[in-house]
Amino acid sequence: MSSNISESSSPSRRLRAVARNAGGKTPGTALDDKGCLVVAEIVESFNTPISEEHAWALCHQAAKCGAGILGNEAQREVCLLVTTSHHLLLHKEGQVHSATFLDPMEHIRGELNLRI
Repeated sequence: MSSNISESSSPSRRLRAVARNAGGKTPGTALDDKGCLVVAEIVESFNTPISEEHAWALCHQAAKCGAGILGNEAQREVCLLVTTSHHLLLHKEGQVHSATFLDPMEHIRGELNLRI
């Protein structure tokens, strides 16, 4: 992890830093048009599993995003099930992007990545 990120900072803050540091600087990672990275690609590019703190921060951010979508009746009807880290989109600011649950193309791309 970057030396300017203290170990005492919050997991969400460290997730933001990881997303910013990985975006386009590591082979195989580039921000998409929404300013997001696929979590599986971040993990693969660093060639190491995420820490327990990062995993919990991702769970928290995904639950927060999902709750917001489920609270919106129109979005609730088209909400997708996230089953793999290939479906999780981490925004450069550290939150899970709503396209994780709403964009079927992200899920198709994730399934294609699993088959490769």
